[in-house]
Amino acid sequence: MATASCDLWQNEQRRISSDPVRFFNQPPYCLQLAVPCNRAALLRPGSLLTQPVSTNVTLANLRAVSRRGWLDESKQASVVRQLSERLRLRARNGEQIVSELSGGNQQKVLFGRWLHKDCQLLLLDEPTRGIDVGARADIHAELHALAAAQKAILMVSSDLRELMEVCDRIAVLSTGTLTQVFTRGEWSEAALLSAAFAAYDERRRAARGGSVA
Repeated sequence: MATASCDLWQNEQRRISSDPVRFFNQPPYCLQLAVPCNRAALLRPGSLLTQPVSTNVTLANLRAVSRRGWLDESKQASVVRQLSERLRLRARNGEQIVSELSGGNQQKVLFGRWLHKDCQLLLLDEPTRGIDVGARADIHAELHALAAAQKAILMVSSDLRELMEVCDRIAVLSTGTLTQVFTRGEWSEAALLSAAFAAYDERRRAARGGSVA
């Protein structure tokens, strides 16, 4: 869902807070709006693994660390230091190659890229899959901070407990169809699973003449 979102919403308008945002199916338009497109914001395949942390973190917003078209290395180093402290990134320095970092820290580097871009909308696809408990907690804490700062976050996850911990609303899809939307306090793990399998149950009823064994 997150990966295909810009195609699904081609030339459509959605509202974030009081400001309308128009979605296009081309990454440059989405980047002008500070909306990560094509790949979800936290997927490690978007990292330049053979490049240093500093390059990865500032790649989406080079204008902020440049002067008259030239990279200002002091500005870049300052940004990396600030984001490293904010995300508790464990790297020797900004020149360490990303492939040398743990999976959780690689994820933080890519997350930091979009924090530096100051996105109004983040599209996240399985943002904590395959990372350690500590990195997962750090990313969750930053997601809560972003939500408190009125940023919009659309997250896709197969981890129900993660969704229940992080989200204010959970929309459940079953075989590609939206079946139910829950708000915080309304959901339980059993209710979410029931909604997720609703379409399959409907097919079983149809196949068995309206009854489910």
